[in-house]
Amino acid sequence: TMKEGTGFFVTNKWFLNETGAIQGPIRIEMLLVYGVFILFTISVVVSDWSPFVQVFNVVPYFVVALVLLEVGRIFTSAVSVPLLFYSSLFPAAFMIIISREAHIIVSVLFFCLTMCTFLQSGIHHLQLHTMIYVLLYSCMHGAAVLFMIWFYVDSTEESTTRGTILTPRIKWHMETTFLITIDLLGAGFVLLQNFIKVYATTLYSWSQQISKQEEDIQQLHDRLQQLQNQNSSDSIDMESPLMKVLSDLKEMIAGDEFHEKVKQSLDRCVVLLTETNKLYNPNIFKENKRVESDVGNFLDNMCGGDNLMNEEASGPVNLQTNVADLYIAPGHERDAIMLALQEKMDLWDFDVFDLAQKSDGHVLYYLGRAIFQRYGFGEQFGIEDSKIEHCLLMAERGYSKENPYHNAMHVTDVAQAAHFFLHVGGLAQYLTDLEVFALVIACLFHDYNHPGRTNTFQVETQTDVAIVYNDNSVLENMHCSKTFDLLQQSDCNIFSGLTEQQFRVVRAMIIQMIIATDLVQHFEIFNKFCVKAEFDKTQEADRQLLLTMAIKCADIANPCRNNSLCREWANRVTEENYRQILAVPVLSRPLHSCTVLTT
Repeated sequence: TMKEGTGFFVTNKWFLNETGAIQGPIRIEMLLVYGVFILFTISVVVSDWSPFVQVFNVVPYFVVALVLLEVGRIFTSAVSVPLLFYSSLFPAAFMIIISREAHIIVSVLFFCLTMCTFLQSGIHHLQLHTMIYVLLYSCMHGAAVLFMIWFYVDSTEESTTRGTILTPRIKWHMETTFLITIDLLGAGFVLLQNFIKVYATTLYSWSQQISKQEEDIQQLHDRLQQLQNQNSSDSIDMESPLMKVLSDLKEMIAGDEFHEKVKQSLDRCVVLLTETNKLYNPNIFKENKRVESDVGNFLDNMCGGDNLMNEEASGPVNLQTNVADLYIAPGHERDAIMLALQEKMDLWDFDVFDLAQKSDGHVLYYLGRAIFQRYGFGEQFGIEDSKIEHCLLMAERGYSKENPYHNAMHVTDVAQAAHFFLHVGGLAQYLTDLEVFALVIACLFHDYNHPGRTNTFQVETQTDVAIVYNDNSVLENMHCSKTFDLLQQSDCNIFSGLTEQQFRVVRAMIIQMIIATDLVQHFEIFNKFCVKAEFDKTQEADRQLLLTMAIKCADIANPCRNNSLCREWANRVTEENYRQILAVPVLSRPLHSCTVLTT
């Protein structure tokens, strides 16, 4: 609250006083009221509207008004404000009398102006004072009218003691109606004052609460800063030497001190240091081909037993790929690819093969980065940029380039279609941010470690995968298991910023979406979607059905692309199916339906 000043123009701001009542610039406004009516009196004298009113009448009126203002200024207690308003009845009566035939207009204007100012006084028991003022004003108006009837009776215009007769004469039914109106206006002002008080008190209470919360927040911020400063001085350096080296290398790459070729070499060093946990074990290649089997087995055993894998072994694809295949273009080339991708990723006829050519095959990495940037997953879920980059690189390694169809380009195409549904199709408005995140991850990993053979092939040949997952959605279950095996690694754990409850929800959604890509479940899911009358985005089950249909539509969306893309995908799926057929004769047992290609 504010305190009143002591000058002539006091109380010149709006505020709530100690009683909780609203208070405004009442004395300035009263000064204006008196000033207006002084000007009105002077205009009556100049225009000779009422011969009785002379200049000498203005002087006592002005003196009375000035005395009243000075009395209100001198008094600092609450008595000064009621005294100021009650004393305004005297100049009001004077104005009513000299305004003659216009006395009703002058009276209502004076009453409204005074009441509007009165409501801002903030005095104790304002409603009681308002009702008393209305009653006194009615009595004053009636007394002034009686005086006018007695005084304005001169019809000869020659009397020096009486005023000229009124034309038209005063009519009591009009005066009575006016007095009733004044009383109703007074009641309205009383109600208005109560409303203003309640409204202002509420606003003031909210303002106090906000101020208190801001103070609490500032105190918490100061305390947090203090704890951070304390921890920084007492903290233990938990960063490993390898991470320090990688950090220094990345700073050197980002700087301008080195030539581009040097930066490319440093960039490759970063990739070499992050692509494997076995820094001291060699990867053995010979012109991008594995060495002879016997030599390879010997060296494999010498190096720890997992550097090489027999090419004829069945099961998931080998994750040990050529380091050169993981090399990402240096900064300026990477930025150019990302800029072009940001413009094209919103198009339905997105050409993943063009991206593969420009990115040297790193389609999953670049589109994954673009989608993470577009939706701000890193900022939303506290994912470090290094983890995002490593996760996408490792995900790309999990897709065999030997597969014509089920490879990194396919899942990139699926992820882009899902992004189109979310961003252009408006699906995102029905989902939470966590559900959008889960959909993107499910798309990127839904065929992770795919061997290029169908579920039917796995079941009919009783592969290890089929035995582990009991012939039920064997590949999809394997994709889920391998995905979470990868993402639980510390340098790939993009879920580390989630709470335990959020992680459980995301994991359940991702598993359900990946399992739904098994075409065995197609008609069950499709019919559930078709019979659904309407979708309530507040219901988790409805949103999960939308997620399931989104990944299913994205998974088989390539026939809906333009003709050239559709033809390319058709050739690839045919080639993969043909390779599966060729594998049938070398098996020791007959197959019944393994030539049917499913996702």
